[in-house]
Amino acid sequence: MDSLPHSKAIVAVICLLLCGLGCSPVGAVADRHPDEVLFERAMDATERKHFTAAHLTLEALINTYPDSEYADKARLSLPPANR
Repeated sequence: MDSLPHSKAIVAVICLLLCGLGCSPVGAVADRHPDEVLFERAMDATERKHFTAAHLTLEALINTYPDSEYADKARLSLPPANR
């Protein structure tokens, strides 16, 4: 019976570690600039035909990083009425 509280503690620690890993920037995204990540997410949304999400992501990129080379690409990706 004494091993039951110990098992719960181990499960709790494992859950916390897994949650922490899921929330941390790991891999290729951590090595890239946020403006690049936003642009790529917008392009991925466009490929999936999620045009509203792509449009909003491009606008967020332009407003947040107006001097970025990706902001220039984002402006060109938007319809002329929205530039």
